[in-house]
Amino acid sequence: MTNSKHKTVIITGANGFLGTALVESFKQDGWHIVAMVRNAQSYKTPGVEYVEYDLAKPFDTSVFAGASYLIHTAYEKYDNKHPDALKTNLEAAKLLLKASRQHKLKRNIFISSMSAHSGAESTYGKQKLAVEKLFTSTDCTIIRSGLIMGSGGMVGQMTAFMKSKHAVPLIGGGKQPLQVVAVYDLVRVIRAILAKGQPGMLTIATPEVY
Repeated sequence: MTNSKHKTVIITGANGFLGTALVESFKQDGWHIVAMVRNAQSYKTPGVEYVEYDLAKPFDTSVFAGASYLIHTAYEKYDNKHPDALKTNLEAAKLLLKASRQHKLKRNIFISSMSAHSGAESTYGKQKLAVEKLFTSTDCTIIRSGLIMGSGGMVGQMTAFMKSKHAVPLIGGGKQPLQVVAVYDLVRVIRAILAKGQPGMLTIATPEVY
């Protein structure tokens, strides 16, 4: 793993499922963490600097000063309340990359999805694919993740649904092939990418298709 001494990592969506796991991992190794979240005042964790962040709004770019890495996990979902989600996600990514380059961060990681590809049918996949195009430089790494397994995220939502409704939700009517990755395995991969400075696009999932 990358030497944690004097290292600062910026994590957007740091209160989300993957973001929380990343904060926990870096905190255990003594990193300084800039956690960009909504309602920053609601979070207080020793060693973690919580910063107010909304994808749809400008932010204080001075928090990038002295940082080494950016991990972008935040995402605005398209729905009736957010009809301009694609524009919001694209503009937010542009501002993050601009701030990163102004402050000369070493690497920018974008957490995408295996659903992001040229034949994507879902809005989620199409939006992730659009943002990917901004992260194609040598200072960036795109991670196309499988379905993230753990006690949160989509799997957590499905578990809660099954418990409350006594029914099993089927993605794509049960015909959608799925590849998965455990959340802490994904965290380890992200840490390894930072250690190696590996650019490009990586698909991270188990080889088995369910």
